[in-house]
Amino acid sequence: MEKGLTPDHSAVRRLGAERYLRHTLIWFALTVIAVRLALAATGYPKLGGGELHIAHVLWGGLFLFGAALSPLLFANRWALGTSAVLAGIGVGLFIDEVGKFITQTNDYFSPPAAPIIYAIFLLTLLLYLRVREEPARTVRHDLYAALDNLPHFLDHDLDARRYAELCDHLRDARAHAQDRKLSLLAGALLEAVESEYLEQARRPRSRWERWGDGLRALEASWLTLPRMRYFFAAVLLAMGAGAFTELLVLLWTAILPLDLERAVYIISGGADEPGGTRLFLLFSRFLLAGIVGMLLVLGAVLLVVGRVRAGIACGYFGLLLSLTILKLLAFYFDQFDAVIGAAIDFAVLLGLVRYRRRYALAGEPRGQAMLDGQAVPV
Repeated sequence: MEKGLTPDHSAVRRLGAERYLRHTLIWFALTVIAVRLALAATGYPKLGGGELHIAHVLWGGLFLFGAALSPLLFANRWALGTSAVLAGIGVGLFIDEVGKFITQTNDYFSPPAAPIIYAIFLLTLLLYLRVREEPARTVRHDLYAALDNLPHFLDHDLDARRYAELCDHLRDARAHAQDRKLSLLAGALLEAVESEYLEQARRPRSRWERWGDGLRALEASWLTLPRMRYFFAAVLLAMGAGAFTELLVLLWTAILPLDLERAVYIISGGADEPGGTRLFLLFSRFLLAGIVGMLLVLGAVLLVVGRVRAGIACGYFGLLLSLTILKLLAFYFDQFDAVIGAAIDFAVLLGLVRYRRRYALAGEPRGQAMLDGQAVPV
């Protein structure tokens, strides 16, 4: 076949994939937390009568079915967002009952249930962090991204950010396409998009668009890079101190005139009496708490002294270690009492990733970056 016409079915990452996956993660976590809180508040009621029991895993399957149907039936961009939300709710409702499926007694409160749920969430989180990385730019990637953004052109809601993103992909595709037809396609689409944006710019902006403009302006004026630097330094320092506090509790309890079994029982929050395995896991948990604490405190110090990239890296890996291993052990001992800590770690990690992206966009070469007009070493 002629060069440029050879079929290529290699995977191309969807534009905005990280946003959809983030929505799924958030609704996954919120659903599990909401279900556990609601069941605890209502005394774990049973829906149905006699031998009939309508478990919420069935509702989870229904939501997952809706998530699968949405992008199959509708081509609008909102179908993908709807699918992401429905998928998060569905998997949350489904995975919440995993304890019943791993035990012969259908024990909803089985101790391994919480770590399994968290492990599924964690694997999705790691996939999300991987997806956030920029893919390699190719002509196919640029054209797929442009075509994925065209619904905004068709729906006449092409804002400045989407317009710039769309034009960037089309210009790159037009400049680098070896196939003349692809270059012509990119050029024709670029001309149409530019014409649509100029026409749309004359129209008054909607209330939602004005609110969005206001929020972005507020972020740009109030949440400046220097303020973000000191804010995350304070947050990482507080979280690192909290991790060290856990370690100190272990050391303090160990020197009290109590037998070791009783000490472990106290530290684990009054959970089931520990055996040898629980003792090993518990000490591993507190050892990791010390490592995480050191990384977070070091990250805070580096941010304060202006070593921004190194500080972000220390904080990032400290939070990642906390989320991947430390919180997994915490869920084994504390069950769903560890949810709040994991949610805080996740929120701070997302904020740190956003800060890293904003900092990189404002960066300067040769080892310096600009923080609102002031060059600092990195």
